[in-house]
Amino acid sequence: NYALKFTELGPAVLAGLEGIQVDGAKRSSLSAAQGNIISTQLIAVQKMTWPTFNPNSVRDVKTLFQILGGKDATNTDVKAREKLAEKNPIASRIFGAIDAYKKASKLVGTYLNAPLYGERLLWAFNPFGTDSCRWSSSKSHLFLMDKSKYIHFGAQAQNLPPYAKKMLRSDDGFWLYEIDK
Repeated sequence: NYALKFTELGPAVLAGLEGIQVDGAKRSSLSAAQGNIISTQLIAVQKMTWPTFNPNSVRDVKTLFQILGGKDATNTDVKAREKLAEKNPIASRIFGAIDAYKKASKLVGTYLNAPLYGERLLWAFNPFGTDSCRWSSSKSHLFLMDKSKYIHFGAQAQNLPPYAKKMLRSDDGFWLYEIDK
């Protein structure tokens, strides 16, 4: 198996170091649109809960669970929120806004604000990354030392949401297409 997979190392390293072009204007417009969703949903959640509520705060969400009748919940993950939302229509409305906020925040933080190398989104492919022999990916191993922290370029490429793919563009003479799904 290693002898067969070893031939994939070269293309994996090359693809990760080449990356893909990012349309800066499209990236900015996508980031602005998601930023609008974040601020709109945060205002909505804070109107439905309390003025200082933070959807990313575990403490605040646990407190909200207690208020909405989820006293027996052991955590506040998506499944627990869905379970409580089935019992309580008010919780359903609030958690819907929280989920929209978290989704937009994840998209901005992970993909739209990922550090670029010039105009290119980089990643690191791992041909040995899964038991099913599919490749996995992560942020690029190429980094920049900024004072006391490392800044890694790029983002993982395997779960790039369709919305974020709109900012990608092909190099001259190449096409972009997706063979999965």
